[in-house]
Amino acid sequence: MTPTEFTGVILAGGASRRMGTDKAQLTDQNGDPFLDIMRRILLTTGAHNVVILGRSSVKGGVADNCSFAGPVQAITDYLENCPSGSKHLIVPLDMPNLTATLLHTLITSGPWAHFIGYNMPFAVTAGASIPNDVSRVKDLLASQHATKLKVPSGQEGAFVNLNYPQEFIRWQGQCSSGEYQAITAHLGTKRRGYRYA
Repeated sequence: MTPTEFTGVILAGGASRRMGTDKAQLTDQNGDPFLDIMRRILLTTGAHNVVILGRSSVKGGVADNCSFAGPVQAITDYLENCPSGSKHLIVPLDMPNLTATLLHTLITSGPWAHFIGYNMPFAVTAGASIPNDVSRVKDLLASQHATKLKVPSGQEGAFVNLNYPQEFIRWQGQCSSGEYQAITAHLGTKRRGYRYA
């Protein structure tokens, strides 16, 4: 495997409880589902293949060994079945502003790497020993002494993580105040505010 060859991995096995609806079915203004958006970003970055964890029914999908056990468990189980030394770029389903330029920086910056202040996305190399007591992505990265990269000036918006209906609606930017209230009520959450403003 050449140094630049890598697999893109989308974490899509969460229950989407905070969003109140399946994030994989959310779309951008053009009607493109999040799964397609994230797959396209990874392929544009140069991934030779894209795997979708937690979605066995879709193209490239792989079922989690234990449903809703969290991202670290899903990643650990996945890496156990990958060739030692193979490189993988991990992205969540709900970060549609990520760019190929940022992700290319990650995958070429060491065996494990992430941006300072953000646990997602990150690059990994299979074959490393992962402690059994690691349950958070932050601790997983620390256990592997991941390279910490500075976020390029003006690129903070690329790391917007859409967890709540209000965040999605504001990101989509195409609803009137009345539509905003209706959609929020439909998605079943009372959370207010926008964490990335």
